[in-house]
Amino acid sequence: FLIYSQLAPAGEALTTAQFRALLVDVYLVARTLNFCLAALAVTGIALVVFALKQSRNPETGEDPTRPARWGARLALVATLLQLPVGIWIVIEMGPGAQRQVMGGNLVATGLFGLSLLGALALMHYLSAVAFGKFRREVAVRTISLMILIVLLMTIVARLSKEREAAAAQTNDRPAVSSMASF
Repeated sequence: FLIYSQLAPAGEALTTAQFRALLVDVYLVARTLNFCLAALAVTGIALVVFALKQSRNPETGEDPTRPARWGARLALVATLLQLPVGIWIVIEMGPGAQRQVMGGNLVATGLFGLSLLGALALMHYLSAVAFGKFRREVAVRTISLMILIVLLMTIVARLSKEREAAAAQTNDRPAVSSMASF
């Protein structure tokens, strides 16, 4: 799907050799790794949600802290690994998208900065759930922060991609950008 997202809407079909070349493209590898780590982090948060639901129902007799701790640990490791992968993605982005995220677009830059601050706060809350006493308030904040960060990063990706595509059209460059999507 990442390869497909790189193509122009009315673009020509890829040859097998072009497709294989795109499979090992550094940017697409970084994006795939980013997606896999995000999936692991969301899976960890899903375990925290499960534990939160279990804590509401004391009749089951199950201890909700164990799945919450393991889920928070999984999400914490994935989130920590997202930092170098995120830097890698920014380095490998197309120049237009990179410029949008790094100050060319005030909204995209602001949302990107907020998402980075949110990620730091998320790591704090994840470590509290993973290694501290399980508290409902901390679990709810952790879940809320994860949702907010995913939402912010999605908006930043869309903003940078749309702005670069618009700039490419006004400069009469082809709509296929080698690294347009974030």
